[in-house]
Amino acid sequence: MGPGKTEFYVEKLIREAQQNGKFNNLANEGQPIKIEEDNPYLDEDWRLAFKVLENGGYVPPWIDLEKEVEGDIQRAYLDRQEHLRWLRRRLQDIKYGPTQNFIRDLHRLNSSHQHFLKAHSQKLDDVNKKIDKFNAVCPVNSLLKIKLLPAEVIRKFDMECPAIPLL
Repeated sequence: MGPGKTEFYVEKLIREAQQNGKFNNLANEGQPIKIEEDNPYLDEDWRLAFKVLENGGYVPPWIDLEKEVEGDIQRAYLDRQEHLRWLRRRLQDIKYGPTQNFIRDLHRLNSSHQHFLKAHSQKLDDVNKKIDKFNAVCPVNSLLKIKLLPAEVIRKFDMECPAIPLL
């Protein structure tokens, strides 16, 4: 049997076992697998302490902060994508709207876009403050985060946006 045939054979055996109920009512069914491996990033002296805390359901604050930072970064990205879609829709609306409102609407659109860029830059600055806080409390150097460059993010994003002609 070649490597491909072996894989298919193993998959067939697993499917048959599932159909025959061999995997029903197993201990801890439906629960996450608990891997009893020591954390390689943790100093030997701290392992027992963290194990006791973990067993008690405690999560170190820096882990929650890391999740919060990652969520903020993801939301900022989604905000930029939503603004880009909105901007494109508004340009289309203006393009086909009444001619007498064309210049006024372009100026309003540009003003809204500039307001978004300024507010978004502030949001990225706030994320950087959380990154600083995370980096100050995270005990694992390899997990430290690189700060965002708001001006660069805004510049690149603004280049992706359609140009708003100002007359």
